[in-house]
Amino acid sequence: MYGEFIKQLDQSEEGWYESGLLRKPGHGRLLTNEHGSIARLGGLVRKLQREPDMIDKYDEIIQEQLKEEIVKRVVEEPNEKVFYIPHKPVKREMATMTKLRIVFDASAKPSEESPSLNECLEMGPPLRNLLWNVFVRNRLKPIALTADIKQAFLQVCSRVEDRDVLWFHWIKNKDPSTSEVLRFAQALFGLVQSPFLLAGTLRLHLENLRERYPWRLKRF
Repeated sequence: MYGEFIKQLDQSEEGWYESGLLRKPGHGRLLTNEHGSIARLGGLVRKLQREPDMIDKYDEIIQEQLKEEIVKRVVEEPNEKVFYIPHKPVKREMATMTKLRIVFDASAKPSEESPSLNECLEMGPPLRNLLWNVFVRNRLKPIALTADIKQAFLQVCSRVEDRDVLWFHWIKNKDPSTSEVLRFAQALFGLVQSPFLLAGTLRLHLENLRERYPWRLKRF
């Protein structure tokens, strides 16, 4: 599957990597899930209203993603291939950076008979380094360095033709009585394939840099 992935992975002139969603062969038809998404939005808003400033904090994340064009407002009419993904907050009080994260439920089903978006996608093989191997390598050198990629999943762009299954609802202008439709342009947190898309993109990126920096990329 990794070979199939790198064949379709493109890189823009600006350096962004863009990937399509790798679908399972023979999966069932993915239905819209619009009604389920709207119902879940109503429950989400009621939950956020129970805590002070939670709607403001939630909306701040989405507005920042709009500003960075991670998500975009939908202006065209939906077609039969559109899928709406519900979402929810995950709070991490002990985190030093991201204390509130929006997680998308791509496992939500429009009905018992129809599949979820995650059920239509390949999970992909595990590409991350084994933790034991990392520990052993860290014992071989006097200094170990570690780094974190900010909003890592969101650094991989989704191909335009796959973005119709990445729609979601959110309230407009922080008014619970109105809503608007947004669409992701990047891989998102909650998509079963996102870990593979990120790991595969990083591996290919490092492979492409090996010739330029051979002494720094002996192993990864």
